[in-house]
Amino acid sequence: MSMLGVYFGPKVIRLVTSKGKSILSDASIPSDLLVSSDLEDKVPEEIKLVALFKEELRKNNISARGAVICLAGKDMIVRSFQMPALPKNEIDQAVRFETKKYIPLKIEDLVLDYQVVFDKSTQKNTVLLAAVRREILDKYSSLFSQLGITVDCVEYAAFSMLRALELSGRKEKGVAALVGIDLREGDEINFIVLENGFPVFSRDINLGGAIPAAMVPEETADSGMLIEKLKTEIRISVDYYNRMAPGKNIEKILFLAAADYQAQVEAFMKELGFDCAFLDAGRILGKPAGFSLSLVKGFSASLFKTVKTSLKVDLLAAKAKAIAVKVPVLLSTKELLAGLKVDKKFVALGLLICALAFGFGLYKAVPIKESLRRITSQRPLVRGVDVQANVEELEAMKSSYEDKVAQLKNIFDKQLYMTLVLDAIPRIIPTGVWLENIDYGDTEAGKELILRGRACLDDPNKEFELVGTFLKSLREDSAFNRYFKYLEIVSLDTLSGMPEVTQFTIICTNKAAVVSAAKEER
Repeated sequence: MSMLGVYFGPKVIRLVTSKGKSILSDASIPSDLLVSSDLEDKVPEEIKLVALFKEELRKNNISARGAVICLAGKDMIVRSFQMPALPKNEIDQAVRFETKKYIPLKIEDLVLDYQVVFDKSTQKNTVLLAAVRREILDKYSSLFSQLGITVDCVEYAAFSMLRALELSGRKEKGVAALVGIDLREGDEINFIVLENGFPVFSRDINLGGAIPAAMVPEETADSGMLIEKLKTEIRISVDYYNRMAPGKNIEKILFLAAADYQAQVEAFMKELGFDCAFLDAGRILGKPAGFSLSLVKGFSASLFKTVKTSLKVDLLAAKAKAIAVKVPVLLSTKELLAGLKVDKKFVALGLLICALAFGFGLYKAVPIKESLRRITSQRPLVRGVDVQANVEELEAMKSSYEDKVAQLKNIFDKQLYMTLVLDAIPRIIPTGVWLENIDYGDTEAGKELILRGRACLDDPNKEFELVGTFLKSLREDSAFNRYFKYLEIVSLDTLSGMPEVTQFTIICTNKAAVVSAAKEER
């Protein structure tokens, strides 16, 4: 029986049907059609999607009763973290508690699923968590319901690629990365780190452009810029993973990419000191064809029942398993007391016991209260402290004063002398680079210094290298190392003009999370 795999990507919606491990049909819907469709602008997006799907299914003679949906990173929240080993009956509650630390959204608004793997090296549980907004999942479920197609699974597109890895025949042990790249189609790039085949880290990269087919494989300004951005993002992804999982270095990087830029990527991997390999897309798809990452993702999703992996994260199943809170049935007073007989003797005895217990408590409390009154009267008079204050009030005052002392100590201990930092910049800035703006301020995560500037050498590649040299010099300077532990380039763009220059932004902070958040915003 055929299965339909549907990939909802940022540039295209891919529909692939397969039987066994062979592709039966393939169709695509450009995402632009949702905006540029001839349908009225006031028509909801869901109705447009239904109409476009019906047209493509009819035009390509696609028929399938079951479908698997794989979603791009823009619709998903994927996190991995570690927690202590716990009994099975406590894991679910513990995971949901930990989730609140890593996802800045209300858990009630999300549908989430997770998988737990015990890490023998750390003696802890590694948790892989995937979540999607409930409204997004409901939208896709409603779409396929109107098409008369049953959805069997909803998953993250990067996880779908693990089936492509299985079809390639590679069995990587230890820590390896899988990177899916399609510069021509402009699809999002997925960077996944696998430990013995299980995902422990994932990052979605959007380069913000695509190489037109006419420009490939020719070396153009657009293609060169995208490849340089790709190199920067891969370096950032590797550095971010190394900080998150120190001691578990990536041993090999596997690429699922077109042949047009494999040589450049392979040369870059050698510069970074990584062993790399490229998966054969023809072997995965079962036929020689032009490379398309969206086709691979849609095809991999359609293999949900055919190719099994160790990953068991399914958002649709998680939604179905959600347990509704049951309201307990309250019995009426008459039903509750039915058949109960009351003996007056036992009632009187019970009241007597309660009265004796209460009286004995009052009797024992009298000398204690007298002793407390005497001790309180002997307290020394301290200005600002009520002599009648109880222990809880005194403890609260003590805690308040300790907090104030700690804050004052923190102010003096963590003073930032910007003179040393600003003095270092003109000494190490290379020729051909100048700064346009320096921003400094306090953030919730700590001190932050933002350097914005330009580089001009009449060669974008040399300008990128020159900015990298400037960043390296900043990292090696003792003044920067003292106050700023994390320095990263968060934007690097070539500006057209006479002459062309490279514009860059460098963030200096003492918190890695600040740099990561700045990259995502840009």
